[in-house]
Amino acid sequence: MITWSEEELSTIFSSDKFNAEYKVYFEKNKDLKEFKQFLDNIQLNKKYFRLTTNNKIGQNKRFKNKNVSQDTISIKEINSYLNKLTDRNISHITQEIQTRIVGRDHLKQMIMQSIIEKCIVQPNYNTYYLEILFEIYKNTENLKDTIESIINDNYSKIINKNINTEQSEYLQFCDKNKNLDLLIGHSQLITELEKMKIIHNKINPLLNELLKIISESSDYEEKNKCVQCLYSIFKSFYGDSLLPQGFIDTINTIKEKETTMKIKFKLMDILERK
Repeated sequence: MITWSEEELSTIFSSDKFNAEYKVYFEKNKDLKEFKQFLDNIQLNKKYFRLTTNNKIGQNKRFKNKNVSQDTISIKEINSYLNKLTDRNISHITQEIQTRIVGRDHLKQMIMQSIIEKCIVQPNYNTYYLEILFEIYKNTENLKDTIESIINDNYSKIINKNINTEQSEYLQFCDKNKNLDLLIGHSQLITELEKMKIIHNKINPLLNELLKIISESSDYEEKNKCVQCLYSIFKSFYGDSLLPQGFIDTINTIKEKETTMKIKFKLMDILERK
């Protein structure tokens, strides 16, 4: 029986000859393709990767964190680097993350999910997070499809989020605001991805959702957040071009009914492309 060391296997798996022949074999084997798709669709349990251990395990320091795997350490370090991201250190952060994903393709879905979630939570940095994502996984097969799948899953969670009405009014208010912030962050992320031609035809439903909130909400802060987001998206996505007539008609209808002058003026700015 022929055996190989871990180093020899790594060399074989990374060779052009092996990958070319494997690709041919994979494309011809329908069952293998379906099985791979099944595995790729399984969501990893984030709670599995424990970042700490039970403090009761041993009193000697050398026993502490003994069950923290290298996978857990890598995830923790990657998240730490992402949290330190600025426009000045993006190259350094990318390099550090790249060194920590070597040999960890099984964590790809989780890492991509984490980066996309940061795009939503911190929309001002979404272009930098996306730059890192596309650089570290630029050779990934069906990368666009994977990103779109994650995007769809995130959007479903945002839209279907139920506010617990049994909690205090203050907590309900906080949860509602948080969910709106996630919708706005998601909308800004979709804008960037559509501009990059990564995904298609997903921005208009989000714009209509934001317009609906402005039209129906009685809360000034909610409406103001949405109108500011709309202004930013329309300016970024359409530039100086004329907006689609459907949006013009909807915005005019909302503007005529709006009683808050600041909201009304911002809607006028959107229409006049200021």
